[in-house]
Amino acid sequence: MYCPQFCNVQTGSWRKYHGILVQDIFAKAKKRNQLNAGKTTRNAKEANFDKQKGLRKINIKCIPERMIYDVTDTGRKYGYGVRGSTTNVELVFHTDNAFAVRVPDYVGLLCRYPAKSGGLSRFCSLYTVHERMEARYPAELRRLYQPMHFDRQAEHAEGAAKTSFAPFFSWSGSKLRCRANSSLVRKGYQVHGSEMDAGLVDALRAVDDVTSSADLWIEAPLERGQVQYLNNHELGHYRSEFEDGDDPATKRHLYRLWHRSEGGVNYDG
Repeated sequence: MYCPQFCNVQTGSWRKYHGILVQDIFAKAKKRNQLNAGKTTRNAKEANFDKQKGLRKINIKCIPERMIYDVTDTGRKYGYGVRGSTTNVELVFHTDNAFAVRVPDYVGLLCRYPAKSGGLSRFCSLYTVHERMEARYPAELRRLYQPMHFDRQAEHAEGAAKTSFAPFFSWSGSKLRCRANSSLVRKGYQVHGSEMDAGLVDALRAVDDVTSSADLWIEAPLERGQVQYLNNHELGHYRSEFEDGDDPATKRHLYRLWHRSEGGVNYDG
């Protein structure tokens, strides 16, 4: 498997993450799952990829607690209780599981099949987002340090609160912590049955404005066999709307992992 080194932009400097943990994941997956021969692919480029000498395929299956998660279009309509990752809709810049009790520290994606069209990935430094907010929208930035409702997407125990209440930005020592997902905040207030205050409405608009700047992000299409591994506090990521081909066996399908440096080995950490 090809594992590119993605970078983290922090105040203008680049730091490389070398994917050591990803290698450990594959080593364990190899022990758990049977290796099988390559399957028919859609085009010459993918066929050539599968013909590489010594290339093996790992058959990965979901396991309890969804520790390995399928990212694919299930045909369901995006809405309450339906994650965007199970649809083909555009996903604005966000961090994964922003509503969580303990937000994952890292997110990894392995591409089994890309989409026929669309599904492009973009990445931005949340330090840079913060700096631009401070320069252009200081009042709105202050509101993002105050708690707000996040839709928990019905992924909680029966009878538990449907929203979490936490700030968008915070710090852990010198490290930025960000629960970035303006969409989940807007949905959170709908689910909670309350109106957003004017300051929060303006703050979310400001976030959307800042992250819409093309000079903020880099674009890196995720191709078959490639891996993305990101710091889930410092990097925001985006996915464009996509369209699958006619063959359901080769529709867009990614495997996702969340990692935490501390906490329990369960959904809420």
